[in-house]
Amino acid sequence: MRVSVIFTGGTIGSKLTSEHVISTDNTAAYELLAAYESQPDHLPVQFLTSEPYYILSENIRAQNLITLIREITNVLSTADPDGIIVTHGTDTLQYTAAILGYVFSTASVPIILVSSNYVLQDARANGLSNFSHAISFLSYLSCQWGLPERRRTGVFVSYQNTGQPALIHRATRLLPSLPFTDEVHSCMNQWFAKLTDSRWELNPRYLSTPDTFSVSPKQVSLTDDSGCILRIRPYPGMVYPEIPSGTRAILHESFHSGTIGIHAALTDFVTEASRKKIPIYLSGFNPSENAYETSAQYRALGLAVLPVSSVIAQYCKLWLATGNGLKLDSMMQETWGEDLIT
Repeated sequence: MRVSVIFTGGTIGSKLTSEHVISTDNTAAYELLAAYESQPDHLPVQFLTSEPYYILSENIRAQNLITLIREITNVLSTADPDGIIVTHGTDTLQYTAAILGYVFSTASVPIILVSSNYVLQDARANGLSNFSHAISFLSYLSCQWGLPERRRTGVFVSYQNTGQPALIHRATRLLPSLPFTDEVHSCMNQWFAKLTDSRWELNPRYLSTPDTFSVSPKQVSLTDDSGCILRIRPYPGMVYPEIPSGTRAILHESFHSGTIGIHAALTDFVTEASRKKIPIYLSGFNPSENAYETSAQYRALGLAVLPVSSVIAQYCKLWLATGNGLKLDSMMQETWGEDLIT
């Protein structure tokens, strides 16, 4: 099996310095490969490696993402791998995963992101197991010709929460990480596959969706920052910000039950957005549950309620849409790859 491994840094590509500071060190990347090959039960793999950039993931910018997209495109066209693994930091894992998940939703081979909760020298680190599981899952997919091709390809994330089974997630379904934890979860618990007794089992509750994102990876662009998107989180005593010049879309998150406070501040904010012809998209509403009366009120104000999906995926979809000249209103209700849970 030929696997292209693209190193980008992050905790999995870092070491702890003598001053007890975590710092990127690209020798850690190659030690990961050596550690995998030293395992008695490792699969025979020919690794092809590259480093398009090497940073802590909290420092990622649009240009890094474009560089990574170009690197993956080049690998797909020239290296003929059986799969691609991208090592990445955990802080922005969900964002890079979502961007890649949309751009490469119809990639010819599986692409799997792998990260680590601690530096690899730390006994608590799950980086090596996440990497090993990614290799194992690539091998598993190569034998599953009974699966539709869109279920065997595209972009995934390999991650094992402490004390839990190893899971494979679809890249566009990851939820934001909870503060002070290093766990990774899929929206509505829609993980793709689970390792049980050394065998991969597909999630019977997983709902697959068709692919519609049509921009070629060679032509994808992102604005240097996402200043054209205003992202808002609710809180008691909410004070709405001024809408900056150049804003093209507003992504309004909700409380866990899909609600936001209905008061004069919201009305004034919506009125200003409407005057400037800026759509407001609401994230977090679940139509399968009983709705609170406030949901009817914010619908009446004109907020566009998004289908069930990860808010990070929704944000990345807006970022890609604004950067590539796509129509927002129809696009935000469409499925790009595996993002929506219907």
